[in-house]
Amino acid sequence: MDLGGEMNLDKNDIERLKEVGVDEDLQKAGEFIQIDHSPFSCNILQEGVILLPLSEAIKKYKWVKDYVNEDDVEGYFLWVKKGVKVKKPFQTCAFMKEENVQNIFNLIILEEESEINLLSSCTISSFVDSALHIGKSKYVIKKNAKLTYTMIHMWGENVEVYPKTFVEVEEGGEFVSTYVNLYKVKRIISNPICKLQQNAKASFNSIIVSYPSSYIEMGGEVYLEGENSRADIVSRNVIYGGENIAKGRIIAKNKEVSGHIECESLLLSDEAHMSTIPILESFNKDVRLTHEAAVGKIAKEEIEYLMSKGIDEDSAISLIVKGFLKLEIEGISEDLKEKIQNAINLSKLGF
Repeated sequence: MDLGGEMNLDKNDIERLKEVGVDEDLQKAGEFIQIDHSPFSCNILQEGVILLPLSEAIKKYKWVKDYVNEDDVEGYFLWVKKGVKVKKPFQTCAFMKEENVQNIFNLIILEEESEINLLSSCTISSFVDSALHIGKSKYVIKKNAKLTYTMIHMWGENVEVYPKTFVEVEEGGEFVSTYVNLYKVKRIISNPICKLQQNAKASFNSIIVSYPSSYIEMGGEVYLEGENSRADIVSRNVIYGGENIAKGRIIAKNKEVSGHIECESLLLSDEAHMSTIPILESFNKDVRLTHEAAVGKIAKEEIEYLMSKGIDEDSAISLIVKGFLKLEIEGISEDLKEKIQNAINLSKLGF
């Protein structure tokens, strides 16, 4: 797809899309791109996978309405059939060209023994000053299926973002979610809810940079409903300013379950505020729930060492921050790890 031609984007917008992982040369299984309220591109190159704009899916499959309680909203419907393992990544993008409210609803259903990797990129045009993005998603991961979902977003300092996500993972299924936001934004409030059945696993990872005047509240709420289920909520945060709240809640409702919440944060300004709010609850004695958190600053010695090698102070801080944000995430492909690291490397971190 030609970003400049087909999408009629200028050079700045093309660069923004590349920074959040939209790649014309990516070997992918398919793509869905929505501009403002309308689907722009909807292509699938993999047998055994159904991809449709949500409005069309509701008309074609009456049962889809059982999962969607919204009217007059657009997004995509992705249905991976039983036993289909999609090796190449599938790419989605929500792009805002106008100052307005973008309200989308995405529905993903993985049948038994299926697997897919999704790369989701969201951003706005460089001409958009303020906007509101409401992204609602529902993921149904059936027995022994696996969904890997990586989100790389770039908003703007007057943009508000309110994702609402519900995940249901059946027996032996797995959900791996990674959210990356390295750029200025006015407000993000996200608290995905996930329910795990027997032997199911979920991992919520976030890599967040916040700036002056930003308010970012990232969470995750996981219910360990089946025996031997497991959840991890892990975050890395760099705070140049504003307010950042890292929340996590794991509720053990059965025996032989485990969960871990981990938050590490670098505070780079006296004007910044960082809060960590881990909540662990259990309704059974035979569980293992843990949490750890750390909030600190960059050691002066680290900066001085890099400066002794001829690197100026701002560049030294940027290198340290980018190294801190590198998060080892189990369960994602090398291609997606490279996409995440590339987004970090391309970002212009700093005040």
